[in-house]
Amino acid sequence: THTNGILVQQRNKMRVSDDEANRKNCWLELRSIPDFVLGNGFVELVKARNLMAKQLGYLDYYDFKVTQAEGFGKATLFGILDTLEQGTRPLMERARAQLAESKGAAALEPWNTGYMLAGAITRKLDPYFPFERAVERWGRSFGALGIDYEGASMSLDLLDRKQKYSNGFCHWPQPAWVRPDGTWQPTVTHFTSLADPAAVGSGLTALTTLMHEAGHAAHFANIRMPSPLFSQERAPTSVAYAELQSMTLDSLVGDAAWRARYAIDRDGVRIPWALIEEEIREKHPYEVFALRAMLAVSYFERALYEMADDALSAEAIATLADETERKIQGGLSARPLLSVPHLLSDEASCYYHGYTLAEMGVHQTRAFILKRDGYIVDNPKV
Repeated sequence: THTNGILVQQRNKMRVSDDEANRKNCWLELRSIPDFVLGNGFVELVKARNLMAKQLGYLDYYDFKVTQAEGFGKATLFGILDTLEQGTRPLMERARAQLAESKGAAALEPWNTGYMLAGAITRKLDPYFPFERAVERWGRSFGALGIDYEGASMSLDLLDRKQKYSNGFCHWPQPAWVRPDGTWQPTVTHFTSLADPAAVGSGLTALTTLMHEAGHAAHFANIRMPSPLFSQERAPTSVAYAELQSMTLDSLVGDAAWRARYAIDRDGVRIPWALIEEEIREKHPYEVFALRAMLAVSYFERALYEMADDALSAEAIATLADETERKIQGGLSARPLLSVPHLLSDEASCYYHGYTLAEMGVHQTRAFILKRDGYIVDNPKV
């Protein structure tokens, strides 16, 4: 692929490099990905997707995808997302003003924001998340929650490298199901993460991805139905429903109670509470940025598939991407919209709303479990 690992490596460098010129170069390299995408068939792909969807009776490709997966149309979806966008816009605007006031106006530059928010904290956290311990921590944590993979066979590809797809994923060459004779067919699961053991902060981000994809694997390993069609990730399986399972489980990595139990350095020293508190105080006021970045993908794809064929061009799509970033995120994004790999593949395009809906569901799920049981981490009732 064109990226050759660019996406993962450059985004990580932007978070931790102390050299602003280096951070800006990383961002400019990410900004080159849209040129490649737009110059290699994406415009024609958008037209073909829309033609197919309209011939099937849908408004456009986005309407087709959301209706097939969620059971309701594009208008209903954006009725939900518009409420969230409007409700969080003031939070985003205040957060950007607060960041500029506390760190300087340059903190709002897309290559600086992540570093200003988390650069020093990322370095302090790094020793407590050695990636060589990630698989053990996943196993112990999920085991304590009572999660069982029901005899599944799993192949894990956890290290980033050239030519590897630059996003974690989980797929099932063999879905789980109950055969007609009543016997159980376990899943065969393949899932990935994107660890770079030499990169500061990679242990934490790769562990989060591991917990996320392992959450998908656990979900689909436990579907006992009389057909394999029930235990696969494509429509009519709801994107939001599938992502709720995995995002609830990856949220554990950011949970103070989970970190107090599992975030341990190579010498056996547990993460100090003062560092957990410092991260919360430094990053919590800006959590809205991640939500707005998710929303931006959905609003961009909606507008993209609503464009008339004769208006579609590489230049028009690039302009639309920048306009969407400025409107939804308040400025150009550290992760250019056209570098998001989901846009390119059929199963992941017009999909990102699932993360946003699931994020709302994660908060609801955590609140329910805390109200019922008083705790989440290592709770076998989960």
